[in-house]
Amino acid sequence: IIMFFSSLFQVLATVAIVTLDLGFCAIFVVMVITALVRFSFGLGIMLRSFIVPTFGFTKSDFWRFVRESSIVGLGVFLYLNLFRINTILLDWIHGSEETAYYQSVYNLVIQLQVIPTVLTVAMFPGLARRFTDPKALKDVLCSRMIRYFAIFGVTISWPLFCLSGEIVAILGEKYAYSAIPLRILAWTCIGLFVDMACNNILVAAGKQSLTLLTVIIAMIINLCIAYFLIPAFGSAGAAMTALATDISLLIISTGIVLWWCKGLPKLLSCFGGLAISTAAALATTLILCKELNPFLAVIVGGIVYLTIIMLTGTISIKEVKEILYTRKGPTEIKASKPSKVLLIGWDGATFDILSP
Repeated sequence: IIMFFSSLFQVLATVAIVTLDLGFCAIFVVMVITALVRFSFGLGIMLRSFIVPTFGFTKSDFWRFVRESSIVGLGVFLYLNLFRINTILLDWIHGSEETAYYQSVYNLVIQLQVIPTVLTVAMFPGLARRFTDPKALKDVLCSRMIRYFAIFGVTISWPLFCLSGEIVAILGEKYAYSAIPLRILAWTCIGLFVDMACNNILVAAGKQSLTLLTVIIAMIINLCIAYFLIPAFGSAGAAMTALATDISLLIISTGIVLWWCKGLPKLLSCFGGLAISTAAALATTLILCKELNPFLAVIVGGIVYLTIIMLTGTISIKEVKEILYTRKGPTEIKASKPSKVLLIGWDGATFDILSP
């Protein structure tokens, strides 16, 4: 409810700003107001949980909750505004027309973040309940969450790349130059999805400071790359900057999780299987696009993609069933007494992972 109304306010305010042509300063003010509204509601929820006895919060728990939530909140704020510098530089150097070519398709790609958010809410608690042993849960969260999110990211990226011309055509002829930025931005879904999985895993492990450090490093990398690419290549340069930053996020966050889990060979083999299946699907689709309707070519490429994923063992039927697993009866909780753990997700969601 909080996210819905604050997002609704942000959308309406942004529409008003664009209509009245108030500029980026007004957009920044709206972002700050939205953040304050969400913080106020969140603080109210924390105060309520501190006051109501059934939540079982002590004074030390409350301040720890505030401290850790603040770290996560700052990281989320920086993450959400990671690529806004690209738009600002593009508008400043190349003007509003070039910015429109980039921003129209960037908004489309960035909205796909709702998919990993939904996956997190759907999968994280189920895996946590199913694997109650701490070591098994750690390995499962690291290996399976990253693999699943990588698979979903790749599954969206290559069709988006192949259908970029058809998608841009929906926007109208004046956005024809947006096809190139969209082809580049399509591959950012992989980094966005995997990075969100890694961030949620690290937050679950109580390593919020590492997630914040990752975003700060990515922001510095983004600024350095944008300084060279945006003046030279315009909207395509902004898209290349976003892709390069996402690749750095993917490497850093996955590397941290692999270090924490002491190495996971199956995860590396998964990336190999994904690379093979993506290359085969992409080649099939691009070849068939010359003879068939692009949408039919993507469907055939999708069949090739899924077949190779299954054959290489990147994901199995058994794991698909576990993703769709629903509890039938009580879950065994290995604890000396009934306990409840509230887990704060990187995207702001909360999961009650040890509730009977």
